[in-house]
Amino acid sequence: MRTTTLVLALTLLMVLPVMAQEAPKGELFGGYSYLRSNGLNFNGWDGSIAQNVNDYFGLKFNVSGHYKTTGQTGQKVEDWVHNILFGPQFTYRKHDRITPFFHTMLGMTVETIKIEVLGVSADDSFKYFAALFGGGVEIKITDSVAFRAVQADWLYNRSSGDTGNGLRLTAGFTYRF
Repeated sequence: MRTTTLVLALTLLMVLPVMAQEAPKGELFGGYSYLRSNGLNFNGWDGSIAQNVNDYFGLKFNVSGHYKTTGQTGQKVEDWVHNILFGPQFTYRKHDRITPFFHTMLGMTVETIKIEVLGVSADDSFKYFAALFGGGVEIKITDSVAFRAVQADWLYNRSSGDTGNGLRLTAGFTYRF
């Protein structure tokens, strides 16, 4: 009886660390984002929600907005770029504090350009196919909060034979639930 109790107690003690390393069911991210696309610099935001299927694989929905305003006296040009993307995310969860991940997503880019000259303005919107490939590293702060130190993505856009490429860098915080 003593041996059985001892074996059960040791088994439970060995299982506890494995249970603590279980992947979160979902993750909610928000942060600052910089986009360099077709020679232009944009500042903005990035947000995503991911549903983890297991410790290494999840499905991610991502939205972002990047903005640029230029102009001279009597003239202003505003360029807004919004992305809506969805795809798989692969996460390496072997280390307790540092969590690298990789994702690939497909969706669309909506770009709006507004030009104002001497008080008269005009705007137009364009929709493009978008693909995003990249990844990043998160640093655990608490069991439910992590700091995304860096996320680097290559953003590809295509519309009517025209293509565009961009680099997106992001940092922010993730809430894990």
